[in-house]
Amino acid sequence: MQIRPDFKAESRILAETVRPYAGYFLLLIVGAFLSALFDGISIGTLVVFLNNSQAPPDDPGQQIAFLAWIGRILAPYGFETQLLLGIGLVVGAILLKNVFLTLAGKLSRRITSWIVIDLRSTAVKLLLEVSIGFHRRSKTGDLVTRAVEFTVYIQALIQYMVTLIIDLLTFLVLFLLLLLLSWQLTLVTVCLGLLLGLALSKYTRRLKPLGKQLALQNRDLYATMYESLNGIELIKSFGQEKPRERSLRNIISRQQEQVYRLQFRTFLIHPFTEVLGILGLGGLMAVALLLYEMNTHLLLTRLVPFLYILNRCIPVLKSINLGKAEIVNHWPYLSMFYDLLRRDDKEFILNGRETFPGLRKGIRFQDVTFTYRDTSQQVLNKANFYIPAGKTTAIVGESGAGKSTIASLLLRFFDPTEGQILIGGTPLPQLDLTSYYRRIGVVSQDTFLFNDTVRNNLMYGLGQELSENEIRSAAEKAGAHEFITALPQGYDTLLGERGMKLSGGQRQRISIARTILRDPEILILDEATSSLDMKTEQLIHQAVFALSRNRTVIIIAHRLSTVKDADQIIVLKDGRVIESGKPAELYHQKGAYYRLANTDH
Repeated sequence: MQIRPDFKAESRILAETVRPYAGYFLLLIVGAFLSALFDGISIGTLVVFLNNSQAPPDDPGQQIAFLAWIGRILAPYGFETQLLLGIGLVVGAILLKNVFLTLAGKLSRRITSWIVIDLRSTAVKLLLEVSIGFHRRSKTGDLVTRAVEFTVYIQALIQYMVTLIIDLLTFLVLFLLLLLLSWQLTLVTVCLGLLLGLALSKYTRRLKPLGKQLALQNRDLYATMYESLNGIELIKSFGQEKPRERSLRNIISRQQEQVYRLQFRTFLIHPFTEVLGILGLGGLMAVALLLYEMNTHLLLTRLVPFLYILNRCIPVLKSINLGKAEIVNHWPYLSMFYDLLRRDDKEFILNGRETFPGLRKGIRFQDVTFTYRDTSQQVLNKANFYIPAGKTTAIVGESGAGKSTIASLLLRFFDPTEGQILIGGTPLPQLDLTSYYRRIGVVSQDTFLFNDTVRNNLMYGLGQELSENEIRSAAEKAGAHEFITALPQGYDTLLGERGMKLSGGQRQRISIARTILRDPEILILDEATSSLDMKTEQLIHQAVFALSRNRTVIIIAHRLSTVKDADQIIVLKDGRVIESGKPAELYHQKGAYYRLANTDH
């Protein structure tokens, strides 16, 4: 999948993401500024103390006008008192610096955790709103990785940005001190810094493609690992453990090679900065010696504190450069996450406004044509048929005829490419889906159960508490009560992921019991008994027959033996309706249904 990076758009969306926390960010910046300011005061106090020790008695602390107030505080006292006051001022300033730095650090981490909650919630909301077609085209592992794992990298990205702001404020205060000490030396330092910054900027730009490649490889690794664990039974049944292990090892090796390259090149920023800094320091000292003409007093009161402050600048500059590199490294995760949040390349089913009052006039397909978005294959071609209310209608046909697509359209997982579906005379898109789904029950071939108790799976989506008798009655009708009570904790037994602790037939019986509890007006059975043994299938047919009274039942049949009691049969071939009528009538016509019935036997 191609990721379409758009730095401006991503920056704008990131700004919109953090905007609700603008007030907290302002507090954070104030805290960071105060931390930097008290850091400057602690350093300034040392500079003034050094100045006072070298200045004439009648001019204490005046060599640096901005810091004169500190000198005036110390001037009236003797050397020992000045020393104690100076130490107290330095210690106090350092304590306050770290108090505000701690508050800023705590606030920044709290803000980023709030942002991650927002980002993940937004991703979850989108994944629940987007159409089923998008999910069928996408890899589940990829979606989970981008919605959950990548937000960790985005959290780190924002944290690096916050740290960068704190470092820049600290550097600004230190830079002002340098400027006040000697604008000439500061000018030389700035020129050397610009050369260093230019070199680092070119180097950092080379990290961007490496970061993007690593983000893609991380996504592929997580998705493949998820897919492998999800398909572990298939892998084992085909004896493919070793080939799969080799494949995963190759992916892990490529990913770790990329990690090594990126981390090593990021690490090189430290020695690179230090070597260039030492060279620059040598040049700076040469300029200072020429500037102060070997004047010992000026060298002590200007060059020594200047070099001390400059030395304090070096780790800050290292942190700034490292932060810039890490932002570049982490930005691709932001790109890929926001690519997931794009809405213009995904289809959404818009909810209608009319409350579904119940089915009175039946369901009508009018010239319904459907083509899946990612293929050009037409699944349904101008299908016209009517499903009467309160009757059982079976949709039959060969594999690929479009039977299951009809169920998907009735559930409005998709909208028809052409034509319309009328539910009781109302176009389906006009109906409020919540009220519509409340009256529908579905039992499909692929039964999904949550990693929860049997009881909670049975009551899923009901929105109300049921009595033990109601739950037991539904389970008995579905032929599930006996095996449920045999489980270790009965109805309170955890079923495992996708209900893997149960057999296929048991899972399907729980699905049927769940549908019975919904007491649906419209019942869709997508070959609901295909996983059951003959005895249980007979029990289920009896339960379904009892459940079908005064309900509209639509059976997506893959075996004609399951639909002999249907009120109406609709025969599909290549997406077209070729026959419809009562089972006995169609059989005696010896047409398509007759041939399918004989093949089924």
